[in-house]
Amino acid sequence: DFSDESLGVQPEPGSVAAKPYRQTARAILIDDNNHILLGHNVNVGNYETIGGGIHLGELRLEGLKREVLEETGYDFEVLDFICKTTEHRNGVGLTQDSFTYLCRARAQVTKPNYTEKELASGQRNVWCDNIDDAISKVEAPVKNLSYSKQFMQARDAAILRKAKDIIESKYAK
Repeated sequence: DFSDESLGVQPEPGSVAAKPYRQTARAILIDDNNHILLGHNVNVGNYETIGGGIHLGELRLEGLKREVLEETGYDFEVLDFICKTTEHRNGVGLTQDSFTYLCRARAQVTKPNYTEKELASGQRNVWCDNIDDAISKVEAPVKNLSYSKQFMQARDAAILRKAKDIIESKYAK
């Protein structure tokens, strides 16, 4: 679990969440050579795991499939459940639960379909050499990281560390 207090962060003045609770589905996408796919916000400088909000009435794995396809264009198979993380973004009145899965990339079947916000941040996908490279990229210091991106950085670093344990114990080559 992560909170404003545990991360030592404060929201931007006047920030309020659109809704008080949100669920997301996230993927640690791995290829046959154990490379890891991350999103890179070029204009911000940070790296993030793949995923996003689950729509009302959508099952978690349906949301996962939609988000991975939208953000990467990849078809995939779910290998393992990694973890559930909870973010208590008290400064903006949001609690977010993220459900993350280890997934094997099969083939890129379409181009990513980025949102306007992702396009504005210079969103690109980057294959990391391995899980340690992915952890290093996510944990790298970024100047002036926004309130929400600080939560994402802490969440994604924790997720990748849990994924590392699973990859090394079950899927290492």
